[in-house]
Amino acid sequence: MRTKPGIAPSIVPVSGRALWQALGFANERAFQRARQANQVPIPLYPLPGQARGLYARSDDLARYLASLTPFPPDRSIAP
Repeated sequence: MRTKPGIAPSIVPVSGRALWQALGFANERAFQRARQANQVPIPLYPLPGQARGLYARSDDLARYLASLTPFPPDRSIAP
């Protein structure tokens, strides 16, 4: 895997549609509103050398997703 210099290979920046969908936002505008209200549940950072936009670290995103409570198991199916 190729990464930019200064970025650890196990930490990949995530942005755009992949980011807002992973965080559960219905669309980009909802994500923008959450950013403006400081309601995004993980830190966002600008990347040096990128024209614009904010990025999340993949490890922050993974940690957040792992912390979510899963749906209760479907009890209608016998084990």
